[in-house]
Amino acid sequence: MEGTGADAKEIPKSRDTWSPEELDKSTRNSKALNAIYAAVSADEFHRISNCEAAKKA
Repeated sequence: MEGTGADAKEIPKSRDTWSPEELDKSTRNSKALNAIYAAVSADEFHRISNCEAAKKA
């Protein structure tokens, strides 16, 4: 974290410092997004990706 309180910003870890679990989650997320993108139209994908429920899942 950089800063304090409401002004704090999270700086992402570089990929080479990810744990095996984080790498696995990233790979699975990429595969899931690829499957969704391949299965639906660009407009439908845009609607799905902007959905708050989809982001929490």
